[in-house]
Amino acid sequence: MKDTRPYWRRTMRPQQRNQGFTLIELVMAIVLGALISGVIVAAIITSLNIADSTSAQVKDSTDASLISAFLYRDAQAAGGTDPAKAQLDSTLGVSTTDSGTCGVPAGSTLVVRFSWLDRQTVSAKRVMLATYSFNSSTKQLTRRICQDGVNSDSVLARALNTATATCSPACTGLPSYVTLAMAGSGTRSPFSYSLSASLRPQTQVRPTTGTASTVALLALGGAASSCPNLSRGGTSTITALGDVTVASECSSSPAMSGAQTISFSGNGSISTLSGLADPFITLTPPAGTCSGANPTVGTPGTYPNAVTITTAVTFTAGTYVFCNGLTLGAGAAITGTGVFMYFKQSGTLTVDTAATIDLTPNTSGSYANLLAWVATSGQTIAIVSGTQVSSYRGMLYAPSSTVAVSGAGATNIGGIVAKTINFSDTGVSTRLGLPIPVMNISPATLPIGTVNVPYASTTLSAAGGTAPYSWTWAAPALPAGLSLSSAGVISGTPTAAGTFVVTVTALDVTKA
Repeated sequence: MKDTRPYWRRTMRPQQRNQGFTLIELVMAIVLGALISGVIVAAIITSLNIADSTSAQVKDSTDASLISAFLYRDAQAAGGTDPAKAQLDSTLGVSTTDSGTCGVPAGSTLVVRFSWLDRQTVSAKRVMLATYSFNSSTKQLTRRICQDGVNSDSVLARALNTATATCSPACTGLPSYVTLAMAGSGTRSPFSYSLSASLRPQTQVRPTTGTASTVALLALGGAASSCPNLSRGGTSTITALGDVTVASECSSSPAMSGAQTISFSGNGSISTLSGLADPFITLTPPAGTCSGANPTVGTPGTYPNAVTITTAVTFTAGTYVFCNGLTLGAGAAITGTGVFMYFKQSGTLTVDTAATIDLTPNTSGSYANLLAWVATSGQTIAIVSGTQVSSYRGMLYAPSSTVAVSGAGATNIGGIVAKTINFSDTGVSTRLGLPIPVMNISPATLPIGTVNVPYASTTLSAAGGTAPYSWTWAAPALPAGLSLSSAGVISGTPTAAGTFVVTVTALDVTKA
């Protein structure tokens, strides 16, 4: 960008100039403060020759807005997912000890390095490096960008005494943010300040702690006969909190039949990749010998024989190895925390429409956030939702099998990684992604009504999710004459006597 302003506007009187920014600096601060893209920023820098300007005022000063713009851009780009594997590349991110293959200018020491993937195509990649280095002799701060082994250096500041970088939590991998602190002694503008930039890596990697998952669905794909890898039928709402990634091995066939009906409550997106890798591939299966008698149902251990549950059972925390499958039939009400289920030989997890489940996996360790793992091929995790909400608060993992979700009710699933994923539910909603909120409905008891007397209007409330909430009820119905509004208000005049047990469901804005 060429500076076309009249000369008299660039040579202000000394007493005005020494009060703060020059006009050039002021214009740069205003433009860069608006976070103009890196291309435009680079054009401005080129026109002013950065710190090599013939203007002594610019040469002896450091433009905080200029450095902030580069720092922001590099930090936002740092890290990344290998496009061929859809897994986080652990070698990328931030470092204050490794300058990478391109090094730093002679006589300089590394302040901070950012690295990321430049995705040329869906399956090709190249690593980009941006290093900030400090030379104590020349007192310069230099930004080196390295592309395909070729270095390009730009001096961002002169007259520096110190330049250091700190990170939270640490300058390794992917910290939350990076802070660049600088102090100098320019003859016209001494300075001391810190600039911070947050990281926003786009990753698709299995969750290894109890925090939010970036993967809601990962359809690994396989032989063309299994296409589509992800299919979407039915009429209910599918809401994903995280990314949906599908293998593109289906050639010209649509890899996601009806997937456009999947909505997102967060920053997730749908993408297709070739050669999609399994993010759990390095996990070691739990030990267990498929012989003898089954343990007491609900006790961790190896179950050599098929298991069917039709009552209320609380699973004790631990690892469950099912050699011939687990069926949760009508009447089953399964709860438990710290549960991991491994399906070893044949059979898988099958859930009846009249069963309810609320299971939570471990939140740390080798199997963190992994709720169910089907090891054998050609199996199907069959989840059929009923009138009550079921919550699978972890990942369902079937790398060579199918996960099928159907039914007429709401279901919460932490995430799914499978060869094929099918949704054919016609109910209220299916919510995918971690964390799954724990919601409570109040009041715990309702006022007693009298036949042919207007009922005391009662408003139900919910907590634990994200407002606004919507309300529904399922059979058995409310007493004749009463109704429940979508806002959770019970009102009317009862016309029949008796004791009534009604199932009321509250859904938050994320359909949980």
